[in-house]
Amino acid sequence: MSTCSISPPEHAMTHYAVSKVKQDNAGRVTDVFWGQVNTSTNAWTTELNAAPVSDVVDAIHNGDIVFALFPTLMGLSPERRFEAVAHVAGAESIALEGNATFQFELADMARLEQ
Repeated sequence: MSTCSISPPEHAMTHYAVSKVKQDNAGRVTDVFWGQVNTSTNAWTTELNAAPVSDVVDAIHNGDIVFALFPTLMGLSPERRFEAVAHVAGAESIALEGNATFQFELADMARLEQ
C-alpha cells in the first residue's frame, strides 16, 4: 500500500521596496514608506503607504524580499536588501544586509516624516 503525502503550497515570494524610513533616536527604523514591486518591470504593483516596521519584519520572516531604494542620478535604485534584526529589549527592526556601502546606508535614504 502506498501513501500519498500532500504538502501545503509553497509561499510565493513577494518583492517589496522601501523608499523612505523613519528612525528613532537610537537609529532603529520604526516606520517605512513601502509597496510591492514587480522586479521584472521595476514597477509598483501596489500603492505606496506608510507602515510600522513590524510589517516589514513580518514580510521578511515570511520569506519575502524587501529592497531599500536609494536616490541616484537615474532615480530610485534598489541597491541593497533589508534583513530583520533583534534588539536587546527583544523588539525587532530592520537593517541593511551586508557590509557598509558608500552612499547606500540608512542615512542616505529619504526620510519619512510624521
